[in-house]
This record gives sequence, C-alpha cells and structure tokens, in this order.
Amino acid sequence: MTDAMITPITLESLTAWVLACMVKLLNPAMAHGLNETDHTVHHWEESYPSTAQAIAVASLEAPLFKGETGPQKTAAVLTALAWHESRFDVNAVGDHGQARGLYQVHPTTVPDVEEDMLNEALPASRTARELIRQSQRICRGYDIQEQLGWYAAGSNGCQEAGRKKSRVRMNLAMRLMKEPLP
Repeated sequence: MTDAMITPITLESLTAWVLACMVKLLNPAMAHGLNETDHTVHHWEESYPSTAQAIAVASLEAPLFKGETGPQKTAAVLTALAWHESRFDVNAVGDHGQARGLYQVHPTTVPDVEEDMLNEALPASRTARELIRQSQRICRGYDIQEQLGWYAAGSNGCQEAGRKKSRVRMNLAMRLMKEPLP
C-alpha cells in the first residue's frame, strides 16, 4: 500500500479507535501478560468517550511520530500510558498523593500547568504528550521501546528500571496499533 492510498486519520475515526482500544483493555484477554488482575467495571467509565476524544485531539495536534500513522501511534502511546497509570481515571491520585490524573503526572514536573488541569482529559493528554516528547529526547540513545524511561521513572530517568517500565507501556502501545482504524 502506498502513502497515497492511506485514508487520512480524522478526529472522529481516531476517537472511535481510541475508545474501542480503551474498552478492549477492560478485557482480560487483551491485557494478558501485563500482570494485571483488576478488570472490574469502574465508576468513571462514563468519561471514556471524552477521554478518547481528548487523546485523539492531543495526538492529531502534535503527533510524537512522523508520517501518516503518526497520530495513531501517538494515540496508542497515550492510551497505553493512561491505562497503565490510572486505568483511565481522570481523578486518580497516586504515588503517595504526589501524582494526578490519567497519566499520573507530578505537578512539580510541570510547574506551568495548574494542578487541577491534570484532572481534565484534554489538558492532561497534552501535558503527557509533551512529557513523553521530553522523555524521548532524554532517552534518545536507547531503543524506541525504552524512551519512556524518564517519564515512567522520573528522576531515575533512563536507568534500567525506567527502561523496563517503558518497554511494558510501549509493548501495549504496539499491540494497540494492530487494532484497525474504523
């Protein structure tokens, strides 16, 4: 298939794809091998459509990857990251009360972003996208699978523990990329 034959990705198609991926991640078969056991229905599932749209918007605005599939790859990474960090809960609080939102961002990492914005899907997705971009720069000497090391491990950056966490998240993103766009 040539690039000329690829259908452009629209906001609607990417949103539908992200939402389908989110729902599939509730299925234990899709999450198999991730050492996760929590596949219950969560009270925040009503926010899934708006979360999917926020991921799609952030991915289309400034993709992390080049080419026709750049927005879809970006959406796959954001979706995998949000699943690992919060199970798509926009109000999640973790890391002993230090991390916030879908992507479990530490407010001190992004002093220019108001803390309550980390609990809104679109600002959180844009913030996570830029933190991922920063992590890719910091870990650029490593394989693409390991370039979320700084994001995943914080100050430990691209050390083995962060690279291991990165591989888990990126492996899920790669599995999501196998799901066809609507």
